[in-house]
Amino acid sequence: HSCERLLYDSPLPYVLDFEHAELFVLYQRVALRRRWTRAWLTHALEDERLRFLLPWSKAAHASLYRALGDHVKSHLDARTRVVYPAIRPVVERPRDREGDTLRLLFVGTAFYEKGAVEAIQAVQRLSATHDVHLDLLSFVPREWQERLENDRAVTLHAPGGADVVQRLYRRADALLFPSHMDTFGYVVLEAMAHGLPVIAPAHLALNELVDDGASGILFAPENPLYGDDTACRFEHTLPPPRRFLDALRSPSSGYVDGIANALSALAENREMRDQLAEGALAEGLTGKVSIQRRKEALGDVYRATAGL
Repeated sequence: HSCERLLYDSPLPYVLDFEHAELFVLYQRVALRRRWTRAWLTHALEDERLRFLLPWSKAAHASLYRALGDHVKSHLDARTRVVYPAIRPVVERPRDREGDTLRLLFVGTAFYEKGAVEAIQAVQRLSATHDVHLDLLSFVPREWQERLENDRAVTLHAPGGADVVQRLYRRADALLFPSHMDTFGYVVLEAMAHGLPVIAPAHLALNELVDDGASGILFAPENPLYGDDTACRFEHTLPPPRRFLDALRSPSSGYVDGIANALSALAENREMRDQLAEGALAEGLTGKVSIQRRKEALGDVYRATAGL
């Protein structure tokens, strides 16, 4: 079983899971313009020793044909199955919200790309009328450290060991994840493992991971790195284009309002928050990202690969 790496001349049959097809060209879409690149990638994926392709999401599955063309479907469809990554629940039940404060958590080392600016602005806007607090874990630029030095609604945390993140998960009521760049978002699974509903943009795999109104709240995205067709909007992704990063420094007022409105629903309706928390934890216990669901799917794949 290979995770996101094609095996050249593998001595054994193998299966491959992947987050997004552009990973195979190191997230540089321009490479897919080259005929020899597409030919090599198609040849590697059609290798008879590669018995199953396991995209992490339906969006990842679609990205495969977007990258290579629909003509590969006849070769790949029969051995392609969506199998979501899984995570073991950390808690048996969601934590009880303490007091009236809605405690939100943002986790993302890439400050602008993960949406920290709009997360901060939405919480600041909401804090004028609601009791809300944001714990923000990121590599925060100095200019933002200075702006937030005396802001009681936002507490900054530097990325550290796993114990730091776990402590923040344990005291949060919800995860705020307005990422512009993720083709999956493993942090969503971590939040659900702690019984935290997720507030995120309706974008790519997030549409599948977050059941809007059941395990979290989805809002309309702005400036996503990937389009609805699953392709990157730019030919070169690493590093992200300057014009893309510049746009993330100044999110529109309407976009921030949309996030603030989603947060206000949680702040005003404790019953709704509790229901979403239960739904988020259920995804890790018995839902699409549960260990049991993944074990069953992989068991079927392994038996088929081995010819059993």
